[in-house]
Amino acid sequence: MQIDNPDCIFLMTGINNIVLEQYDIIGPYGDIVRDLTTWYKKAIIVVQSILPVALGWISNNTIKETNDHLKQIAHEYGAEYLDIYSLFVDSKGNPKSEYLQDDGVHLSSKGYGMWAKELERFLKKIS
Repeated sequence: MQIDNPDCIFLMTGINNIVLEQYDIIGPYGDIVRDLTTWYKKAIIVVQSILPVALGWISNNTIKETNDHLKQIAHEYGAEYLDIYSLFVDSKGNPKSEYLQDDGVHLSSKGYGMWAKELERFLKKIS
């Protein structure tokens, strides 16, 4: 079944690029958001922040800087920006280990629960 008129489209992508040290994602990300806001004029487009990781070779500052760019992209194209990142870090900016699996990238059940709770909160806010 094809959905021609979605009410809301959530977008979260980019962490795999960063893990693979492919940092040039801002331009293509902007293209995706521009296209979605053009194709689905009645839909609410939601750019979600990239989540933190617990990997020695990746600085979460890189992810935070990327999220700053994603927020600007959302604003530029009239999309919503949903900061999930801040829910997944402690007061010192370190990833909360209980939200990640042992690989330091993928979410644990508790992490998915937190994400789902935030999406539900957001959907209630916009409805």
